[in-house]
Amino acid sequence: MSFDNTKHIADYMKKRILRIAPAYVVVVLACAFALFAMSSLSVTEYFGRPEWRSYVFYNLILSNFKHPDLPGVFSSNFESAVNGSLWTIKLEVMFYCLVPFIVWAVRRLGYRPVLGAIFILSISWQLYFLYFSKMADADLAVRLARQLPGQLAFFGGGAFAYYRMREGKLPPPPWIAAIAVAGYAFAPGIFHTLVAPLCVTLVVYWAAMGVPQLWSAHRTGDFSYGLYLYHFPIAQTLIALGVFTAAPVAGLLAVFALALLASVLSWHLIEKRALKLAHWRSAPPATSK
Repeated sequence: MSFDNTKHIADYMKKRILRIAPAYVVVVLACAFALFAMSSLSVTEYFGRPEWRSYVFYNLILSNFKHPDLPGVFSSNFESAVNGSLWTIKLEVMFYCLVPFIVWAVRRLGYRPVLGAIFILSISWQLYFLYFSKMADADLAVRLARQLPGQLAFFGGGAFAYYRMREGKLPPPPWIAAIAVAGYAFAPGIFHTLVAPLCVTLVVYWAAMGVPQLWSAHRTGDFSYGLYLYHFPIAQTLIALGVFTAAPVAGLLAVFALALLASVLSWHLIEKRALKLAHWRSAPPATSK
């Protein structure tokens, strides 16, 4: 939709970059500098470790999977990653880069054959590497199965829902969404790989278009990206402080409240201002008569 509503590819890319990058850079640097307070190391050791520089570098280039940990931080937690959600950013940016090519093909061939081919390619990629991992017990193969184009089936599902919506087609009824939830939950083994993108597409399509709107992001602000960025390090911090051990329900409510607060502040202080830049255009040069 963003691409369809943009006249030039350069403007589309600028909008995508300014939507993602500012808050992302803030959360990476904020965690890198602020979480020394949670480290088991001294301040000098913490900032002097090469692991600290690796965390900043790899996360800023969208490679969280290469170095998700900070030195001495959350080492006693079940999961030591500072922000385990950020592995998806790389895939999201790669999806955005593919959008112009997908739209170009759709405009010439139609969305059904193009998105069908994307689905087959994506599932084939996943099945190949998952089969290889079973044969060779290779962890690398499992990780490759999750990379592009392995996740394209989900993105293609979203694109399919968008084109159906643009044609004025109704979303799936609730009973189909319920079957999709059951299919995702109970489909076994490799069959789950086949049906998961279809099930997720049906549930999200129904929820987005078939459920009454609770609030408007245009009026209150779009806090979804902030919730994605901030909830994980907030939860990790509360876990490390023992909040969940002492009071699990209170810890869950605290994560929700703090993540929502961080998201609201991020929207008003960072994201909304960046989006104004994304939609700003310089005045055309004056022409001499």
